Amino acid sequence: MSKSSLMKIASHFESKLGLNSTPVKKTAETKLPKSLRKLAKAEQALQAKVAKHQEKFSKVASGPVVKYAGGVLPAAYHVCERCQGLGKLAVNQSHPGVKFASTEEYLNHLRTEKCSDCKGKRVIKAVDDLQCSEQQLLAYAAEKAEKDEAKKDKKSAKAAKKIEKLERKAAEKKLALEDPEKYAAVKAEKKDSKSKKKAAKKLKKVEKKLSKVRSKYLGDSSKPEKTEKE
Repeated sequence: MSKSSLMKIASHFESKLGLNSTPVKKTAETKLPKSLRKLAKAEQALQAKVAKHQEKFSKVASGPVVKYAGGVLPAAYHVCERCQGLGKLAVNQSHPGVKFASTEEYLNHLRTEKCSDCKGKRVIKAVDDLQCSEQQLLAYAAEKAEKDEAKKDKKSAKAAKKIEKLERKAAEKKLALEDPEKYAAVKAEKKDSKSKKKAAKKLKKVEKKLSKVRSKYLGDSSKPEKTEKE
């Protein structure tokens, strides 16, 4: 075999292993033997496996981190103070509805529940103060306070919405007791409004289908007229 043929085979083998960025066209002269093709495939699989293990190792070796707007900060895991590292809490409450006749004592309601602080993981990840600068800690604290405030506002808005719904229901019940005729009229009006909205929605759906059929068979691409919103 000539020197040029050997060079072509070597170049092709390198491209198979990912060592050569320039692809080599397959020809009858440069085609690798079956045994070498199997070897190249096994080498690629081994490289992928090693890369995966290296990634796992680097994650463990670098230690836990906490992400924030400025990047990442070194963190550490602490045993949850609420559940003392158990991940669960024992709840012992007296059951007000069941009482023993002999002792006149209420039945205890025993149950276990997942710790809400660590979510059952037994440990809590927190920023490692010893490995962070004062500027990093201040930036992280400011961002965390902003997120907590946004979460609190969202929770308050949800609670206000729930209270408003309950108040509306209470007002309806009160109206049903004080003025049944007016309550019945209000309910009928709501039902009628809901029926109209439902009918308008169905009509819009049918018009959309009709428009598609016209466009397909008659070549009419005109859009259906928008129905007035109730």
